[in-house]
Amino acid sequence: MRTITITLRRGRHATQPWSFSIDDPGPGPALTVRERYSTSKAAKRGALRKLGIWNGVLGGRHSLQRGKRSYTVTFKTI
Repeated sequence: MRTITITLRRGRHATQPWSFSIDDPGPGPALTVRERYSTSKAAKRGALRKLGIWNGVLGGRHSLQRGKRSYTVTFKTI
């Protein structure tokens, strides 16, 4: 099973410091979204929405099915 890594970053902005990037397996660059969020939970929710796997529950394991391959989603906070 392959892993999709979502990196959460805390920036210097006062009101909306959180942003994320999605690193799919493979040689391509990470997808960086130019949106900012006020909390890390909201940034996680936005990343899952971008992948299309948000079901209203933030706890537990998230997985994604693309064709015959299945991917596990992991979060990393910087």
